[in-house]
Amino acid sequence: ADLYCNYQLFPITSLLEHGSFMTIIASDLVKKSSGIYALPEIHNRLTRKLEDPSASNAQIADIVQLDAGLSASLLKIVNSAFYGFPSSISTISQAISIIGRTELADLVLGQSAMNVFSHLKISKKALNDHWHHSLLCGLVARQMAGTVENCEQSPESLFVAGLLHDIGKLVIWNELPDQSSQLIKNTGGASTDYLEAEQSEFGFGHTEVGAQLLNNWKLPEMLIAAARHHHSPHSAENFKQACQIVFIANEIAQTDKLDEAFFDWINSGKAAEQLGYDLQKMSDNLEIANSQFSEMSAMFSP
Repeated sequence: ADLYCNYQLFPITSLLEHGSFMTIIASDLVKKSSGIYALPEIHNRLTRKLEDPSASNAQIADIVQLDAGLSASLLKIVNSAFYGFPSSISTISQAISIIGRTELADLVLGQSAMNVFSHLKISKKALNDHWHHSLLCGLVARQMAGTVENCEQSPESLFVAGLLHDIGKLVIWNELPDQSSQLIKNTGGASTDYLEAEQSEFGFGHTEVGAQLLNNWKLPEMLIAAARHHHSPHSAENFKQACQIVFIANEIAQTDKLDEAFFDWINSGKAAEQLGYDLQKMSDNLEIANSQFSEMSAMFSP
């Protein structure tokens, strides 16, 4: 609350005109409780081991297996419709050999990030609704990776980008609960309206807060860019394709109806056209994502 009050000393119009100042205060919000929003040590150890070119799959698996719950979740995921492998994968080492080290690390990151927020003062319903939307967004983005010609990112990295795109909302909800609840009531949580309401109320939005959190976690620049630009892919200087994919996946994941009007609206900024993405591909990707959702939501849960 003190942080919120301090921001009100500055004219809101001035804040919105100065993106650098918006970045500063969003960063302050994250740093204010940086100890709360820390990734578990197992993720940090895994990252360091993956940076070692001499590390074996068995050594990487040993780190993952330090967390029995995480290991069990990962084995369920790699044996699910998410991958659709014809035979059962029984060990983490085998999973690494089949799906790859980087891909496994992406899944660990997704699960770890969700666990960070599982014990905060955010209501269980709000948290579940948030992750359900984010999971569907990630699943759609993952399917798009196989649809978009010359996709620059792996399906797993785009899955994580979709999963984490709105993570800044959780920081704001936790730090400024009363103001956030009122904004949700006023806007119905509609994405564009809600972002504009955040910026008017706080002087920053969840896009910048999310980018700052992922930057603090020292995550890949693509994930940071997708969090920052998932409402404005046209403004991304780097990783524009990934930002376009997450932008479209985010909108698909929260629409009630995929039709020509929706496609035309999505493409008003030319994102779909630049990706070579049409309405039929949207429908196909959403159908597959929905078919995976129930199984995956039971595994990716805070």
